[in-house]
Amino acid sequence: MISTVFGGILDDRQTAIDPTVAAAVATSRITRAQACTEGNKRTALLGGRWILDRNDLDGGSMNSPDDFELANLLLDAARGGDTAEKVNELFESRRAPVGPVGIEPTTEGL
Repeated sequence: MISTVFGGILDDRQTAIDPTVAAAVATSRITRAQACTEGNKRTALLGGRWILDRNDLDGGSMNSPDDFELANLLLDAARGGDTAEKVNELFESRRAPVGPVGIEPTTEGL
């Protein structure tokens, strides 16, 4: 059963173009699936953070240990709610501008 649940989540993640969408869907659906006896929300957080980190996004800033807003969304997902869209909105609101590390954006020369 676990491979069926996680396999479906990964299939959906592989069709997502934006890594924040993939992370949000995986985080929400792993929590909602309740595939493990314990640790579903922790597993979901690690999975989402892994997707973000592997796509050069700061998973730690989008998914921090003391994040009560995300925790409440995951509690809703654990109760059966579909929170993927809300989790994605939260991740998007925390997304840092993309650019080379150590170089600040500038309007100089425009």
